[in-house]
Amino acid sequence: MRWMSFATWTLASSGLWLAVLWLAGCSRLPAFSEEGKWLSQPHGQGLVAKRDSPLPDVPVPIGFVALEARSVGYVTQDGVRMVRHIYQGRAGLADAVEFYRQELRHHGWRRLHEDNVGHIAAMRYVKGPESLIVRLSRRHTVVTLRLNIEPLESSHTARFGGRTARYTEGR
Repeated sequence: MRWMSFATWTLASSGLWLAVLWLAGCSRLPAFSEEGKWLSQPHGQGLVAKRDSPLPDVPVPIGFVALEARSVGYVTQDGVRMVRHIYQGRAGLADAVEFYRQELRHHGWRRLHEDNVGHIAAMRYVKGPESLIVRLSRRHTVVTLRLNIEPLESSHTARFGGRTARYTEGR
């Protein structure tokens, strides 16, 4: 009798694991941000900008949530923004890169450089007195988005004399 219940339990748990693995492969498992916020599954093709993005000229896709404990922003005496915002959401890395190519061009940003390697993308833009760096990284089904805006004169080019930067994932 014990053998029969053990065999039933083993078969049932194996079936459960197969269902979990199938769902994981289909990206249907729930996803949460590093701060424990629910990340909704995107609907349809591509990403769409939030109407109420914190930065009007640097929109955030619908479904992305701010990591508030790791984000900061203020305006300098010259009226230039100093922004370090981090967001997370569910998307494909290629979709997120294309979203920023289109949205930033639409909002008047001029692209200087783009680098895509594996699950990481870095894009550099300028507009007026500001420099913008968009960093995107993907882990499983979650994309982490880092937006850095700073005065152009304190940007990477001025600090490092135009040498190529190396981007490493990290906090």
